[in-house]
Amino acid sequence: MNDAEFLGLEFDGDGLRASVVVTNHLMSPRGAFYGGAGLAFACTMMQQATGRSAVWCTAQFVGGAEYADRLDLRTDVVAHGHRTSQARVTAHHGGREVFTAVGATGESASSRVTGTFATMPVVSRVDESAVVAWDFGVDPAATHFSTTELREGVVKGATEGTTAPSMALWARLRDGRPWSASMLAFVADVVPMSIHRMLGHRQPGGMSLDNSLRVGPPTASEWILLALYPEAAHDGYGHGSVQLWAPDGTLVGVASQTFALRSAAPQ
Repeated sequence: MNDAEFLGLEFDGDGLRASVVVTNHLMSPRGAFYGGAGLAFACTMMQQATGRSAVWCTAQFVGGAEYADRLDLRTDVVAHGHRTSQARVTAHHGGREVFTAVGATGESASSRVTGTFATMPVVSRVDESAVVAWDFGVDPAATHFSTTELREGVVKGATEGTTAPSMALWARLRDGRPWSASMLAFVADVVPMSIHRMLGHRQPGGMSLDNSLRVGPPTASEWILLALYPEAAHDGYGHGSVQLWAPDGTLVGVASQTFALRSAAPQ
């Protein structure tokens, strides 16, 4: 199952340029282009251009896009070494920049060091977790939530030397596709949920300033666990991180995000 097809990316002949029309599954509940989709675009573009697997990627959002807008994307491979490539992806709409992403891709090799050194938090199993049915005031079918099933796990604690997350979400892709770097990037844009919950707001809202992903080993699991760690909110900006776990305790990715809150401070 092709990530570019899922995202709607249409590549040109050289694989360095693509375009995409913003459709419902690329939209956030607040009616704007979904930041997780932008980071997924960047991962897919870098991998297509270099023929290598994503290692890390960071997207800076400087503009927005609306439903039915067409984005034009371009990848520049700025370094292509023996095992690592460094790349930059830019996205524009009508000559206006929407985001710029930088990152690296690398060659896969089973002989190189691989291991998980963090410890997965203790959370209820998928079949013990409640299906998430948040009311955002819009039809979920008109948003990126149409692509993903979420269940909220009960955080039971953390292992010695670790911190328990404030929220834990089990996620799977409804079409059954495997978890690639691009798909991890697509679902990891959830930091605002955890920060708004800490602040006591009913509906999360905000504008992504950056989304980042560092990629771990692949997993064949249907479900992954998103362990959310809201870190701070100051002057209307929030930031936090997300650990992405396979059920067997493999850390498949770490995401982070900065965003501008839309809700005012409690009175």
